[in-house]
Amino acid sequence: MPRNPRKRLPVPALLALVMAAGCAAEMRAKRPQPLTPMSEVQGGAEIAIRRGPDMGLSLKVKPPYAVGPFSSMTIKKGRISGIHCGGGFAITASPERISGHGPGGGTVEKEGWGDDTEVNAEGLWNGAYGRLEANPYKLRVSLAMGPTRIVNGRARHARYRSYVFHRGADGLFTSAPSGSTNLQYVSLAISDRARAYLTREELLAILMTLFAGAEQSGIPDPFACGARG
Repeated sequence: MPRNPRKRLPVPALLALVMAAGCAAEMRAKRPQPLTPMSEVQGGAEIAIRRGPDMGLSLKVKPPYAVGPFSSMTIKKGRISGIHCGGGFAITASPERISGHGPGGGTVEKEGWGDDTEVNAEGLWNGAYGRLEANPYKLRVSLAMGPTRIVNGRARHARYRSYVFHRGADGLFTSAPSGSTNLQYVSLAISDRARAYLTREELLAILMTLFAGAEQSGIPDPFACGARG
């Protein structure tokens, strides 16, 4: 797998991608409306991932706290810890790597490389291999919700959440459904204020936490916390 570990994780392409999403004024026909308006509450920055009119998750960020319906996080100098989707986690995000343990119960150990137009991150997330690729026009994500486990003597292989987001003419980034026309778009929006509150590495770590979720039961929103999406 090609990579250049000597380069730090710049993430400007990722920032360009997601910040444009938060500035989109309208969606194309049949696309979901934003989870809520992108107005900041008490100066916080909002991150929202949504599928259809009723399913998704949001996170309000104002360090040292980030809080949402399925999340309670503390952010201090690159260390992000707390609970997401019912699973405890602690991650340290530095320019060279993101490491720790994820809410799905497995190791996080990711390297990043790229330049000002493309960003890549790959390695372990929630104890299984995953990767993220981003440029100003496309974001591809494949991350495990938990590690492979042995249950009753049989291997239960890691389950993945995978998305391919494209930037539309309206500036919004959406992941188009495949197969049945009854499936709905997944949209991604991030408030511009996130740039002031989070380092690039912290933003990347939070995004991967939200995208992957965790394999936990008893949580009412299957898209946000555990269903194969």
